[in-house]
Amino acid sequence: MPWPARAAVVAVLCLLVVASMGIAFHNENHGSAFDDSVDTWLRSHGQPLWKTLIHITDPAKVGVLFAILIIWAAWRRRWRIVALALITPLLTIELVEHVLKPWVNRHPYVPPGQEIVVKAIFGGHIPTAYPSGHESGIGSFLAVCGLVVLTSGWSLARRMGALAAIVAVAVLASLTLVGRYYHYATDTIGSMFFCVAMVLLVGLAIDAISRLARR
Repeated sequence: MPWPARAAVVAVLCLLVVASMGIAFHNENHGSAFDDSVDTWLRSHGQPLWKTLIHITDPAKVGVLFAILIIWAAWRRRWRIVALALITPLLTIELVEHVLKPWVNRHPYVPPGQEIVVKAIFGGHIPTAYPSGHESGIGSFLAVCGLVVLTSGWSLARRMGALAAIVAVAVLASLTLVGRYYHYATDTIGSMFFCVAMVLLVGLAIDAISRLARR
């Protein structure tokens, strides 16, 4: 199966996962059994670690990572990577925050009597949770890096090693968001699937436009 067909199939499967989870969590304000088990484990393990690692999901730091990637790609005259790194995070975050979150309308659990405190922190409202906006920033960066690695001329061992490192960072970002009580685990999982779908779809669109421009 050629690259465009494989990418399209994977993107569709990822979107089906995101949609299925969104339907399952529609209008809920509690976690699933899986979320509860992850929460229980994280509360008894590695709190100092999660507090430190939460910075990898910070939007400003993710923006710096994208800037470095864009500068590197421009220096190498890899203009498709430049376009991918510019378009993917902006489109992904926009869709997460203004389409998916309002549609799913899943809220994090707020202890009784804490609604006023939470609303004060988040500008007068309780934020929606699925899919994770925090994860979509770092997730977009990692998904772009993953596509760059997969389409590189590196050896299979080198590509597998790089992809393993990318997955490890994604898992750590997810765990730290859950460990610091920003999200349910399923919020971050759904976000990562959406990031993968978006980077593939944007990559396919860029390739199609490039082919048309050469005609």
